[in-house]
Amino acid sequence: MLVNYAGFAQVGAIEESSIADVQAQFDTNLLGVLRVIKAVLPVMRQQGSGRIINVSSVVGQVAPPYMGPETSVLLSLLPAEPDYITAALCS
Repeated sequence: MLVNYAGFAQVGAIEESSIADVQAQFDTNLLGVLRVIKAVLPVMRQQGSGRIINVSSVVGQVAPPYMGPETSVLLSLLPAEPDYITAALCS
């Protein structure tokens, strides 16, 4: 079983956020999740089973003020429909 629960948030106006800071947040919170999934999937496929749980936040659906980069990352992790990620992993 893999549980993706790591990440960090930056609070502030988007105009005050540097590209490097936002890029670091995407690299950790989004691409980090993808890297770990890609590392674990071959083992799960070999075992013939496994579960992946991605923990997110309501911030991905309700954008509070001064949380632009965080909201963008979390929204990127939400599936378009509930079984979208499951279907993608099984194909």
